[in-house]
Amino acid sequence: MAELAEENYTIQSEREEEMLQSMKDSGLIDVVEDIDRAPFEQAAQNAYGNLTQRWGEEHLERVLGAIDSYRQQD
Repeated sequence: MAELAEENYTIQSEREEEMLQSMKDSGLIDVVEDIDRAPFEQAAQNAYGNLTQRWGEEHLERVLGAIDSYRQQD
């Protein structure tokens, strides 16, 4: 099952990259890739407290860990 999930992830990632490149090549859109995340991350810090209250610290840490793992794949 994990092998199929990984294969699906690879296929979908390739398709997304192809679609993004197609949109860039069309010239009909402007894709902003170089962004300053710091202001957003600073503003989002307040959300952590709210999410901890709603989900509990353990569950929030699991979600954040999954996000970090995803970021490291790219």
